[in-house]
Amino acid sequence: MNFMPISMELSILIITHNSEGYIKNCLNSIFASKSNPDMEVIIVDNFSSDKTLDTIQSTDSPVKIIRNRENIGFAKANNQAMKIAKGKYIFLLNPDTEIDSDALEIFYNYLEDKDNANVWCVGGQLVDENGNPSKSYGRFPNLLDVLIEQFGIKGIALKIFGQKWISRNRWIGNEIIVPFIMGCNMFIRRETLDKIGHFNESFFLNYEEVELSWRAKQKGSKSVVLPQVVIKHYSGKSFTNLKEYLNHLWLGQVYFFKFTRGKVYFKLVKLIHLIGSLLRHMLKMDKNYLSQFRNIKAI
Repeated sequence: MNFMPISMELSILIITHNSEGYIKNCLNSIFASKSNPDMEVIIVDNFSSDKTLDTIQSTDSPVKIIRNRENIGFAKANNQAMKIAKGKYIFLLNPDTEIDSDALEIFYNYLEDKDNANVWCVGGQLVDENGNPSKSYGRFPNLLDVLIEQFGIKGIALKIFGQKWISRNRWIGNEIIVPFIMGCNMFIRRETLDKIGHFNESFFLNYEEVELSWRAKQKGSKSVVLPQVVIKHYSGKSFTNLKEYLNHLWLGQVYFFKFTRGKVYFKLVKLIHLIGSLLRHMLKMDKNYLSQFRNIKAI
């Protein structure tokens, strides 16, 4: 899939949905950068019902805005922005983040270095609103992860395998190669996207960056966390309904296995998810899990 001809160094893409409490600080942190490359900021608003758009316009920031008449999800909205983006590099940034003043310069210079030609994506050390380390990267899920999540035995797994096996909420001491960078701060080499394509729009929210990173890895490209860049992330502030969030999370996981693994592996994962949804429905008598069962069955 080809993009428009490159005519500037960096395109920063931000997807908003009811983000009025955070987007102003996010934009201020971008435009307060010590050394800005030639760049553009593109915001795609997924039908916010609050004052997100008014807040953006009140900042007088030089941004391009795409207004959607419905919430089309993270993957599809980013694809909208990518189609008009003109940057050599693309920085996917959540509206509930604030970046260091030298973040853009460090990311840009790292990917410009010829020694890092096989790196397609970099991200920073994420911290929460209190300055504590939060999940900055992840590993590709496997069948054991699915079993642990769907049958509610995460506590047992922690005792057997240890906290480090499950959690990525820790300080990162040195530059590390990781399976994927969290989607809230992906600084991407556009040349790689030309080879692997955009986000898969089957994903609504969650696992779209995991599947994209899987494709990049299959082409021999690496993802790297640069801990000298610290990015504050007020995680999940645009999604206050936990049940709805988990529905998208688990649907995304099933889609990930569908697009990255063999048919038998995928069907086994799907079966485990279906059993998990039924068990939660029977134990909690919650119709939400029955709806989730139907959605997974339809994949």
